Amino acid sequence: MDVTTSFHFGIGMAIGTACALPRLARAWHDDRPLTAAFRQWFLFSYGLGLWAIAPNLLRRLGAPEALATHPAMNIFLLHPLINHSMRGGVLRGAVLVGSIAGLQYLLMLLAIRRARGRL
Repeated sequence: MDVTTSFHFGIGMAIGTACALPRLARAWHDDRPLTAAFRQWFLFSYGLGLWAIAPNLLRRLGAPEALATHPAMNIFLLHPLINHSMRGGVLRGAVLVGSIAGLQYLLMLLAIRRARGRL
């Protein structure tokens, strides 16, 4: 059994979150409006999550298994390499996705609280 789709999605979300978080932190620190930074953060996080599960989506659309497991599919955030190095991941995937979504929600609530303090 391959690593679950949720784990791959979580890996993509984690990388996207880490890559886009500095822009949000700079905007927050410089006291600039946060809407654009949050939008980019969410889009990049969930976009990389979708990018990471592309081989799973291809498989579900009927692509041959040989294509979905081909080494060229490593462009999708090392998808086949992760599948060959570990198994399962249902709980890890759910915890990873839930933790990142929780972090995003918490920071958004803090930004709303910060903005209301200026009204």
